[in-house]
Amino acid sequence: MAHPAGLRSIILLLALAAGLLTSAAAPQGQGYHRFPTIHGDTVVFTAEGDLWKVGIAGGVAQRLTTIPGSEARAAVSSDGTTVAFSAT
Repeated sequence: MAHPAGLRSIILLLALAAGLLTSAAAPQGQGYHRFPTIHGDTVVFTAEGDLWKVGIAGGVAQRLTTIPGSEARAAVSSDGTTVAFSAT
């Protein structure tokens, strides 16, 4: 039996592969989403060089960053109030 967090990761990866998570700037079902992380019922991921968030059920994502350069590999703090990430 899969650990609940492991199962959520598998579901997230399948949703990303199926194109169920979309960014507002990309046409429906298209996009290049990388480095997903889950906290509670929210997924934070990298697309178009910025960080985005969306509910685990899918839908239209909200952009979190818009700074020049590229942001990736987000990590959400245990209390969900802070997001750390790598940037150029």
